Amino acid sequence: MKVRILKAVILLLSVVGLYDVATCSIVRYPEKYKVQEKYDTPLTEEDVVAFVPVWQEFNDEFGDKVNLSELSLSNKLPAETIPYSAGLWLKSKGWSANRYFYVEQRIYDIMHHIYLRKHSLDIIDVMKKSLATETDTAARENINNIITAQEEILNNLSISPGEMEAVETHYAEILQLMDE
Repeated sequence: MKVRILKAVILLLSVVGLYDVATCSIVRYPEKYKVQEKYDTPLTEEDVVAFVPVWQEFNDEFGDKVNLSELSLSNKLPAETIPYSAGLWLKSKGWSANRYFYVEQRIYDIMHHIYLRKHSLDIIDVMKKSLATETDTAARENINNIITAQEEILNNLSISPGEMEAVETHYAEILQLMDE
């Protein structure tokens, strides 16, 4: 009887131990590396600061194993589609896969917005200079339409000022990582 109880206890502890290893709950992180669970809240300065150093490491380690275009087209959450080893690696760095890929996508969106904003402002500047010298009424109307269209582009991009500031602060560093 005692042997049977001992075997049952050992089996139970083995199952619990395997579950702990599989879910990485056995690994203890310092508080500053607490896994980020939320993945749909606005980007913060802290997100960008924490993300940038991990981004290059992740791409070096898993760039050939994680198909980002397939991931972005999937109806599933990133945690459900990336390789298990990649999820564990992210968890060891203090990231949930869902939040990590959300932050990455927001950074791409904001970098694109920064480019569009600069491009639109350049066009508006050139058009305003042209407007100052143009005498033809129809041409002036067309120039004003172009200026209005570019201003609408600037006003319709859905980036919060806080998100914009968080990425602009690290613009050069992020651009360099994107180019690698």
